[in-house]
Amino acid sequence: MRFLILLTQIFCFSNALNILFYQAVIGPSHIAYLRTTIKKLLDRGHTVDVVFAVYNEMTNLELSPEVRRVYYNRHADPDYWKKNANHFSNMFEKPSTPIGEFEIYHESGYQLCRIAINDNELFDFLKTGEYDIGFSSDYDPCGNILMTAAKIPSIGSLMATPIFYPQIVSAGLPTVASVFGTPFFPENDGSLYHKTFSLLRLTYYHYVIAPNLEQKYNQLIRQRFGNVFPDVSKIERDLDIVFVNSHDFLETQRPMSPKIKYIGGMAIREAKNFPEEFDRLLSVPASACVLFSFGTQVPTHKMPFQIRKNFVEAFKKFPNVTFLWKYDNMELDTEIFEGVDNVHRLEWLPQTELLHDDRVKLFISHMGLNSYLETATAGKPVLAIPLFADQQNNAQNAKNREMGLLLDRDQLTVRKIESTLRELLENPKYLSNAKSISKMILEQPEKPTEKFIKWLEFAARNPGLNKVFRMPGSDLSPFYYYCGDILMILIFITFMVFPFFLKQVSAFTRKIKTD
Repeated sequence: MRFLILLTQIFCFSNALNILFYQAVIGPSHIAYLRTTIKKLLDRGHTVDVVFAVYNEMTNLELSPEVRRVYYNRHADPDYWKKNANHFSNMFEKPSTPIGEFEIYHESGYQLCRIAINDNELFDFLKTGEYDIGFSSDYDPCGNILMTAAKIPSIGSLMATPIFYPQIVSAGLPTVASVFGTPFFPENDGSLYHKTFSLLRLTYYHYVIAPNLEQKYNQLIRQRFGNVFPDVSKIERDLDIVFVNSHDFLETQRPMSPKIKYIGGMAIREAKNFPEEFDRLLSVPASACVLFSFGTQVPTHKMPFQIRKNFVEAFKKFPNVTFLWKYDNMELDTEIFEGVDNVHRLEWLPQTELLHDDRVKLFISHMGLNSYLETATAGKPVLAIPLFADQQNNAQNAKNREMGLLLDRDQLTVRKIESTLRELLENPKYLSNAKSISKMILEQPEKPTEKFIKWLEFAARNPGLNKVFRMPGSDLSPFYYYCGDILMILIFITFMVFPFFLKQVSAFTRKIKTD
């Protein structure tokens, strides 16, 4: 037996790869996902290096000591993110709907790239790594530019989020405004309003945002590498493999490229036994238990007092339901909890373990992607209250799967919270649909980790996968993709022929009258 284990280890290490990750540091969940990914590769005997593009300085960047080398690319101003990430300042105020998306991410990524592309130490780091394959998080093209310059033979992306519009466009996937919304505003019920709004946003991205970004990055490229270096659009199209932290069963289905691989759930850990105090809370006689958590980036004190009070008043209307609420400041709001016996405030919750307990019947969540994947895997319905980034997309997908309902942040009245909770707790279809999704996830033929490892190693052994995976039309603009040039010719011909046709009809009519 030991001999077989030894042979397996020798085989793994003889096929070990040198792997680079260029990770945009946007939030804690992204780094947690990276840690899980790295551990799986280290366990396979691969060597891993990491370059951090530090958007958000408030994020813990600690990694396994087994990571070979780490490099940090930072803003000159350590408070850059705090000053510019306005979506954290008033999270429960619904902003006006902008025509563009990702502005803070675009600008932060560009400013970091200006620093990175002129950093000779970073280039030495990349060139001496002897990498077989490199991955960027692809929220900006900088990592792919740097890895192309370093001549890494195979380049892909590893996203800690659902797929975003830049990846959809570069992969050559059709996005029809009559069917699809956009990542931050995904709702599209087929109404004239939603179709028009989606069309305007998609058009604005294609013909304003994307060209402007490409021009800015191409200027950086030309200044550093000269005119022979490929354009940003080509670099993005030439990615060999794209790993997306989402799931086929959970996303809105769309035409898909074979180079895009869903590996959602890879970072979800197995549920363990939770502390005895939680078992006591769940054992209190009740018809159901509801878990309420907005994660680490949305502390309770950021929630306006009136909304906190509304939740307590709504929870009081369910005396036979136990609510476990992750509450970061226990001294806050003691007066509104007086006499409320069915609501338990806790500074920490073992979320994974509680979601897998049969006594928990519902999850109230901001719908960060990890929370969405966890509740779907556990088969629990969700009351989704999205606040920023991809949370709206995740919440809309849960609603579309009828495994949950969505409340906008400006709808958090006592009456609305109560009626939504009552529907989710009393209508069995939500639990049934959630259980059905969970069963599919747990019984899927190819597990996320297996798929990730297999395709990463395959892409490293076969550089240039993009050449065989490239979708027809990936280098076309929407105008040409949807035959806009043909339509223009047909319209021109119509305008040219129509007057002649009218003239003939008029002459024929006069002739009939004369006869």
